[in-house]
Amino acid sequence: MTKEWSQRGYESSVLASRYIDFRPKPPARLADRIVEFLKEKYTGDLSVCVDAGCGSGQCSLLLSSHFQKVLATDISASQIEVAKSQNHPPNIEFVASPAEQCPVEDGSVQLVNACVAAHWFDLPAFFKESDRILCPNGIVAIAAYVPLLEFVHPTASEELGEAMKLFYRVRLRDYWAKGVSIVDNEYKSITIPYEDFVREVFYVDECRKLSDLMNFFSSWCIYNNYCEVNGEAAGKGILQEFANNCLKALGSTQEPHEVDINFKFKYVLLMAHKP
Repeated sequence: MTKEWSQRGYESSVLASRYIDFRPKPPARLADRIVEFLKEKYTGDLSVCVDAGCGSGQCSLLLSSHFQKVLATDISASQIEVAKSQNHPPNIEFVASPAEQCPVEDGSVQLVNACVAAHWFDLPAFFKESDRILCPNGIVAIAAYVPLLEFVHPTASEELGEAMKLFYRVRLRDYWAKGVSIVDNEYKSITIPYEDFVREVFYVDECRKLSDLMNFFSSWCIYNNYCEVNGEAAGKGILQEFANNCLKALGSTQEPHEVDINFKFKYVLLMAHKP
């Protein structure tokens, strides 16, 4: 297949609702580490944070406990509409705006954050805009979890991993947009253009029902690209194939909503201070 898939597949109203329902919430330690790094050089008030590519606002919520104001932006009006429909603190403002054009004044922001979003950006333009709006010693922080999960089981970890690889790397491989390859490569191709650039990795343990994992995968733009070409029934078919392979690996005859799956999310965090 030679089709070049859109970098903006996440904008649909269907995916926006699936984001809020099925995407994992970022861990509190992510926001804590970002603020800790910021304070290594910045000593003033934490007045404004921009959460670029905020999606349904999950990371915006975490950051709102650290900053007086969070300006949460996303190019998708559907994502912003869903974010606004949720209960959120009054210090979060959701605005439909591209990450490369932020409606704030020069030098007025302490943090420009992007969580599971930067692989969709025009990165040179995003870094230029971040440099414009950041105050001295403010930071850019870019984070994502790696799509390929690491399963934890006394005897079936390898087989569960193979089921995941078949679904993600084989069944869906022809439906990857360019940004998916960037996050699949763990953001190794991204460098924030400041001297003290750091790249950190940490893991978050999760336990979900197998059916929850299937719902999570249904929120991926690459899964929806697959359904666009092959139909919803075919999409449900490859999700069920994944579930059946997991059940076989576990030796289980239960239904997906009855089966617990233990795994790790691998998070990658990139940060750097503006001089």
